[in-house]
Amino acid sequence: AETGFGCYRYYEDAGPVVYRTLDGGETWSRLEIEPPEGYSSDRYRWVFTPESPVFDGNSGVMPVTVLDQDTGESTQLELCTQDGGLTWDWG
Repeated sequence: AETGFGCYRYYEDAGPVVYRTLDGGETWSRLEIEPPEGYSSDRYRWVFTPESPVFDGNSGVMPVTVLDQDTGESTQLELCTQDGGLTWDWG
């Protein structure tokens, strides 16, 4: 009940931008999310747009749409957590 996430793509960078609260919104901290392997060689080519995570207990999945600005094609990736959103890994 106290944990929440704000997910979006900021217009000045490629994203994803994810903020987390553990105290019902009193304070927020930005999660440092590195691009997955294969997407980091040209950071301005890829645009990452995160969506709201879905949880089942402590396990959660955050869908992330990745747009290739060179081709216009998009791919759906997932960030996964097993600890209630404290840490995330590309699935």
